[in-house]
Amino acid sequence: MVTLAGFMLKGEIYSFGVVLLEILTGMKVFDPNRPKGKQNLVEWAIPLLAHEVNMGVILDPQFQDNNNHPPKEAFMLAELVSKWSVTSTR
Repeated sequence: MVTLAGFMLKGEIYSFGVVLLEILTGMKVFDPNRPKGKQNLVEWAIPLLAHEVNMGVILDPQFQDNNNHPPKEAFMLAELVSKWSVTSTR
């Protein structure tokens, strides 16, 4: 049996993951001015989080180092957000 408290907790976990994704990317959750397919941040970014090579595509440029490389910690955060997305959609 699922309780209301379970739904509330799941919603809070989802919201926290979205905030982490906003921090990681420097983007708003939804922006109609972005190109089609990128307007919804969650739908666009979640599939890209699984591979470190995509970090340069999704990472907020302010987090890039002097050589335009994303730091390892950014990928660690991306992995956390990716795990959040899997568990919060079950």
